[in-house]
Amino acid sequence: MTFSTFEHPVPQSLGNDDLTLDPGFVCDSCNQYFGSKVEAKVLGTPPFVVDRLRVNVPTKKGKPPRLSHPPHVELFATPFRNQLVMAASPEIWSSVKKEGMLVLPRDASIDFLTTRMLIKIGLELLLVSSKRDSYDSQFDRARAFARFPSLGSHWEIAFGQYPSELDLQISRREDELSPLITEQLYRYEMGEMLNGDIVLSFMFLSNVFACNLVRPSISDYSKQFNLRNTFSLREIVVTCN
Repeated sequence: MTFSTFEHPVPQSLGNDDLTLDPGFVCDSCNQYFGSKVEAKVLGTPPFVVDRLRVNVPTKKGKPPRLSHPPHVELFATPFRNQLVMAASPEIWSSVKKEGMLVLPRDASIDFLTTRMLIKIGLELLLVSSKRDSYDSQFDRARAFARFPSLGSHWEIAFGQYPSELDLQISRREDELSPLITEQLYRYEMGEMLNGDIVLSFMFLSNVFACNLVRPSISDYSKQFNLRNTFSLREIVVTCN
């Protein structure tokens, strides 16, 4: 088992180019596995890929993001925010003109992969944000579900969306040509609840996720979140089939 690569706790395809773990924490095989088998699939499908396209966040290889659902539709980023190029079959074009929106087919397995990716992100961020030992026994269940989920095992995540893009603005100023806006791309918070749960709250543009790193249930956190905020998180239960 080799440990020769620098690990990005938050994937580079979400805009992280400077937050890394030194070699020695994540083995090369796990790094490659999550990169190709989990993260690439999650970040290449909605909701992540839609926001990556909107603001043109490149892949880890520096290529423009792209959404492909052959033979139905392909979406390409442009240099302009919220402006995309679409190539689609005549049936899709007809539906877009009629409904005024594009509805993409969704693979139900993406929620399962998203949950595993969030657990992986959370366990690695523990090392960065709190210097906790992610290999402590209290994280055994989460670690196992992320890397080697057993048949029938389950976990939960909570998901919501900011109701307004204005919530994402960090600063704004005007010049002679146009407004200059600094916006939150991604953000994370790690917190320990009174019951001992350690929860990752992860935000990418308008998308908000929460994941428990100690046990499968996220309901205690989502209930408190929903009481304190103007928008709600909904719980999603995923099972290894």
